[in-house]
Amino acid sequence: MRAAVARVLHENATPARLGWSVGLGVFIACTPLYGLQTLLALGAAWLLRLNRVATLTAAQITMPPLAPLFIFGAVQIGAWLLHGRFLVIGLADFRGPGAVALGRSLLGAWVLGGVVLGAALGALLGLATAGVVRARRRDGGAALLAAAQRRAAARYAGAPP
Repeated sequence: MRAAVARVLHENATPARLGWSVGLGVFIACTPLYGLQTLLALGAAWLLRLNRVATLTAAQITMPPLAPLFIFGAVQIGAWLLHGRFLVIGLADFRGPGAVALGRSLLGAWVLGGVVLGAALGALLGLATAGVVRARRRDGGAALLAAAQRRAAARYAGAPP
């Protein structure tokens, strides 16, 4: 069992492939395909021979506490691209019988904005992931670990036992 878990965790785990895996997961997370994101992330990672664990983990960036922020950002980006202006909407607009109609009218902006936001965030986080993995592997991560241990120890240096 441990060998199987280790194999899944380390499959296609070069810095570049991990970067692509994270970028793809974030891109899929920003699309309005809630309910299908997990299947899409796993399927796309398998097809593209990327790290499935990294892709699936990155696809969780839009979990419920953050989902409204991502949706709002995607809708605003889409509205700006489609109409040249941001939307002026409030929480009250999503209450009552007009909420469904408002949601339908914002779907196009959400799709377009989700693609743009997902591509931008995916590229940024994917590049950052590849850079961090590359840097950690270059020195074996020993320098980063030692620095983190020194910072943690310094916080508690004067604390009583």
